[in-house]
Amino acid sequence: MFEHIVRDIRELAAIFADHMGPEVRARKVKDALERGELSADVARKRFVELIEEFRNLIPTDAI
Repeated sequence: MFEHIVRDIRELAAIFADHMGPEVRARKVKDALERGELSADVARKRFVELIEEFRNLIPTDAI
């Protein structure tokens, strides 16, 4: 009876996880940079990688 609702919730959770993943990782990079655990060059490289990854998550028809 509720299978379709459970399926929809799982699909939405997967979508949110995909889009929140880069944001969470970006925050970790920012925090590590602020604590002095990463150099600015390393942090910049990781941010660029995250931006590219996020761009690849966005469907081309949404742009």
